[in-house]
Amino acid sequence: MSILVFKFFSTKSILTASSLFTKSILETRFSNFIPNYFSKFSKSLHVSSL
Repeated sequence: MSILVFKFFSTKSILTASSLFTKSILETRFSNFIPNYFSKFSKSLHVSSL
């Protein structure tokens, strides 16, 4: 019984850790992507306004 509980908790913690890891990677990529995108967008707007 204790082995099953241990397996359950270890699997749950691994899943939680991996999801947190993926979330942090996605957030860093997203936070890097958005300023780059906006700077490109504002540059193109500036060029088109000229």
